[in-house]
Amino acid sequence: MFIDKLHKIDSKALAKINPDAAQILSNVIAAYKTILSKRQDMDKRGLSAQPLHIIIGEEHRRPSHKIFQDLLVKAVSEIDPNAPLSLGLENDRNIGGCNSNLFKVKTVLRRFFNGAETRHISDKTPQMLQDYLKHHFTNDAYYSTRKFIVGLYEQSDKIVTEFNDASFRPRDGYVNISDSYVAHCVNQALIQADSNIAPTDESGMLIRNLCMSSRMNEMATENGSRLTVQICGQGHVNGLKDTWDHKNSISALHKANNQEILAIFAGDDAAYPIDLSPQDYFICQALSQYTAFYEPAAMLGEWPSQNEKDEIAFVDAIYKALNL
Repeated sequence: MFIDKLHKIDSKALAKINPDAAQILSNVIAAYKTILSKRQDMDKRGLSAQPLHIIIGEEHRRPSHKIFQDLLVKAVSEIDPNAPLSLGLENDRNIGGCNSNLFKVKTVLRRFFNGAETRHISDKTPQMLQDYLKHHFTNDAYYSTRKFIVGLYEQSDKIVTEFNDASFRPRDGYVNISDSYVAHCVNQALIQADSNIAPTDESGMLIRNLCMSSRMNEMATENGSRLTVQICGQGHVNGLKDTWDHKNSISALHKANNQEILAIFAGDDAAYPIDLSPQDYFICQALSQYTAFYEPAAMLGEWPSQNEKDEIAFVDAIYKALNL
């Protein structure tokens, strides 16, 4: 099993070669142990048929968070040999489309540059994903995100993945309330159907969190998954102090439905475990704060930029040190 391979790595020797890799390894092993323990405890309490919803937050521009997710998801996908892991990724769920038995995903490249350029990709898998992976689809940690998605593609027999965020209007980026799934969540949240709901204001975050949590429930049922994972920005997990109310978070929405959750905060500097019991959250410690960012010029094709080269060097050094 993948977790056994990680356990065999000499952490002390690794720390001398690459301290960032050693910290990621330590956090992955500790988080895995926490997940396994909670799943086993649920089974002992007679909740074997109920899924455990794992919500992993990230700071979007930190490659160490993506590498942590990559390793943890690979390990967690092997816990239950009888059912696939259901995985949700924060992204526009209805831009383009792809529904394949090989890899379930609903997305194409986001549209950049204020409408000046629109990139289209094939709606067929695997060609769609191959095209998708050739381009920058975010100005955040691109290279580490790419490696994470490649890993999901390679494990499509164990992991069912969807982009399960709300849909956004392509021209202005507001929440697309004309989308039937989003409209359902708007009604569920009892929010007035404002046509200009920004995705990061309180109402927009609630709608998006409802979309992600509702879809994870559905995916668990559809796939018979006893473990689900939602990857999202850290503010979606349990809110963010002075910014987003934790009562509208993905964790709170699951708990309001009497569902078992484990909130994982990849950034210890922004973790917000308010109103969570100690057994309901895990905070990573000392992950690298190195931040990647791609300027619009790099996204327009004038790359590799220095930022991209820096991220590639950082990420590749960690995977090399881990011998992965």
